[in-house]
Amino acid sequence: MQEMPKAIFLGKKSHDELAILYASADAFVFPSVSETYGNVVVEALASGLPCVIANGGGSASLIQHGKNGFKCQPENAAGYVYYLKKILSDASLKKNLVIEGLSYVGQLDWNRLAGRYFNDIELLIDKTQEVDLAWAN
Repeated sequence: MQEMPKAIFLGKKSHDELAILYASADAFVFPSVSETYGNVVVEALASGLPCVIANGGGSASLIQHGKNGFKCQPENAAGYVYYLKKILSDASLKKNLVIEGLSYVGQLDWNRLAGRYFNDIELLIDKTQEVDLAWAN
């Protein structure tokens, strides 16, 4: 906290409060490299926020650098500042990041993901049966 004397730490928030906070923001910064997935990044993208995240941890797989957000080297504060300034000073860039982010999270629909999962299982079963039949000949 000494490194960020002007930061305001809000503590735990309800879902409704989080929605208001996301709607009030211009961008989302997520410097964590210890998150295994990073639901907050998905929430931020779904809220129409361009994201600047650490290039590490599970959330790194959610962002395509320059397409739906930006990735920074962990602990490189200058990188986060650079990309935030870039987003906030270029309305066209911000708009494109938001569009791509919303498009990406739109593909994370549970029904769609479950369908892809079961299709993959069926493909694996088919491949396993082919291998079993090959051994029988």
